[in-house]
Amino acid sequence: MELIYESHAAVLTFIHPDYVETFLTEAKLSKKFQQYGLTAQLLERPCSLRMEGLPPQADKDLLHLYCENMRVEMKTVVMIPEEKAAVVTFLKPEDVITMLKKQHTICKVEISMHPYYESLGMALYGKDRPRWKIPGSFRVPANKATDITPSDNNTEVGIPPRTKTKRAQR
Repeated sequence: MELIYESHAAVLTFIHPDYVETFLTEAKLSKKFQQYGLTAQLLERPCSLRMEGLPPQADKDLLHLYCENMRVEMKTVVMIPEEKAAVVTFLKPEDVITMLKKQHTICKVEISMHPYYESLGMALYGKDRPRWKIPGSFRVPANKATDITPSDNNTEVGIPPRTKTKRAQR
C-alpha cells in the first residue's frame, strides 16, 4: 500500500489478479467504505515515466535520442528543470515496462524512473517513495526594540516597561 498524502488517496498492490476483483467487489458492498465516502477503482496501465535526477544538460532532444537507443518510441516529453526531472510519455505501455527493467545512466549520471499515472497526476514510487521532511528548528535573533511585551504599569501594548537602572546625572 502506498499512501499519497497530497491527494488523500492510497494505492494498493495485490500479489494475484484475482484478489483485485475480490477487493473491488467487497469494497462496493462495504459499509465502512460507504460511511467514509471511499471509492475503489483500477488504475490504468501507465504509458508514462517520471525520470528523476537528470543531469543539467539533459533536454528533450537528449531524452529522445536516449529512448531511441533503448528501442522505445516516445510520444511527448515534459521537462521539469527545477526538479531535475521529466515526464516521458510512450506510445505503448509495454515500453514503460521495458524501461523500468533496467538501470539508466545519462551523461554519466544515474537516474531513477517511476511509473507516472495520468489519472493520479503523479508517479508511484512503491517502497522508494520520498518522505516529506519537517524542517529543523532555527533561531532568529530578536531585536530589543521590537521585543515588546505588555507590563503591569503600562496598559497600552507597544510601550516597553521601564528599566530599573538610573541614568547618570550631570
